[in-house]
Amino acid sequence: MAKRPRKDKGLVIFGVRMNPQAWVLIGLVAMFVFATLGYYITGSGDTGQANQDFVQAVVVFGMEGSVSRVITLEEGKSAIDLFREIASLNSDLSTVTVGNISKTSNSTHAWKYYVNGALRLDGPTSHFPLSGDYIELRMSKRFY
Repeated sequence: MAKRPRKDKGLVIFGVRMNPQAWVLIGLVAMFVFATLGYYITGSGDTGQANQDFVQAVVVFGMEGSVSRVITLEEGKSAIDLFREIASLNSDLSTVTVGNISKTSNSTHAWKYYVNGALRLDGPTSHFPLSGDYIELRMSKRFY
């Protein structure tokens, strides 16, 4: 009885039979190429551009609504400087105006400063936000 010819396993590409080890190598090379492309396409690989830090600043007027903006964080700028980019504030922080909406502190309500949802008692003039902070100037009831 004649023996059957032995078939080599693998796929033939361009006349070359590919064995399993070659497929593993091709897969690793493909993963490296696509990971590198993804890195540069998303801009992560652009070393010419410095990383920028951002802060989300919100002014809440109560029932009248709110104004929110993502602001580029610059070194040496306090929270009050960032709020001045989206609203008009007087020096003692009693009146805040955005567009045609203006609110003034009175005997029952005052402007309060919050960072990441927590009330800050030191106020926005002496606080320097960090990258990713959510800062809020909110008209709310006085504690006393």
